[in-house]
Amino acid sequence: MRQDLDLWKSTGGEEKVAFGSRWERASLLFGLSILLILLAGFGILTFGLAILAGAVGVFRMVGHVWKMRADDAEATSDTAPRLHRLLSIAAWRLGTPLPQLYLSEARDVNAYAAGTRKNGAVLLTREILEIADDEELLFTIGHEVGHLKKGHVLFQSLSGGARGSATLSTPILSPFLNLIFSGWSRQAEYTADEAGLLVCRNPQAAVSMMRKLRGSMSLERTPDYDDEGNDLKSRVCEVFGSHPLNKRRVAALKRRAVEWGWEL
Repeated sequence: MRQDLDLWKSTGGEEKVAFGSRWERASLLFGLSILLILLAGFGILTFGLAILAGAVGVFRMVGHVWKMRADDAEATSDTAPRLHRLLSIAAWRLGTPLPQLYLSEARDVNAYAAGTRKNGAVLLTREILEIADDEELLFTIGHEVGHLKKGHVLFQSLSGGARGSATLSTPILSPFLNLIFSGWSRQAEYTADEAGLLVCRNPQAAVSMMRKLRGSMSLERTPDYDDEGNDLKSRVCEVFGSHPLNKRRVAALKRRAVEWGWEL
C-alpha cells in the first residue's frame, strides 16, 4: 500500500529529507585528491593541460545540451502537458530549477541528463514512455533531475577531461583512475535513485521501473535478480562500470524506503 508522507511544507518544494549515498562525497574527494596528487607530480605543464581538458569537458557537456535542442523535440506545457507536469513535480519536490525536457526517437529505452543544475536538460526516449506509467516516469525523471541537482554531470565532465590529460602523460594510470572514478559514479547512481524515490514517493513504482529497465524493456518479463552478480564476470564489470548492478540498486532503494517509513 502506498503511503504518501507529508515530507514537504506546502509553501515550498525543497526536500526536507536528506538524500544521497553515504559514500558519494567521500569517493569523489578521494578520487579528486589522487588525481591532484598525480597531476602535481607530473609538473605545471600537465596540470595546466588538465585544467584545459576539464574546460573542454564542460564545453562538450554544454554542446550536448545544444544538440538536444537541435535534434530532439522539446516537451513543453503545450506540446506534452502530462510529461511537463511530471517534470515540474520532480523539480519542485527536489527544490531545483526546472530543466528542459526533450523526447528522442532513438529505438531504445533510455533517459539521461545533461548540463548543470541551473541550465540542465533531461532526455527521454519515446520507448520508455511506452513501458512506464506516470509514477514510474516520476521516478525516472526524478532520478535524472537528481543528477542535475547534485552536479553529477558537471563533475563527470570536469574529471573526465582532467583524467584524460593525466593518462595522456602516463597511459598506465588509465585503469587506475577509471577504477577510482567508477566507484564515485556508482555512488552517484545510488544518490540519483534516492532522488527518484523522493519524487515519486512510491517504493513499488521505483522498484518496478528498475525491473522493467533491466528486463530488456519487456512488460511481460520479470527478471530474476537472485543470480545477478554471483558470477565473476558481472562482478568485474561492475567494479569497472559506471552503474551498480540493478540488484544492488533495488536493495538500496528498499532499505532507504524503510528508513523513511514507507511501506514496501
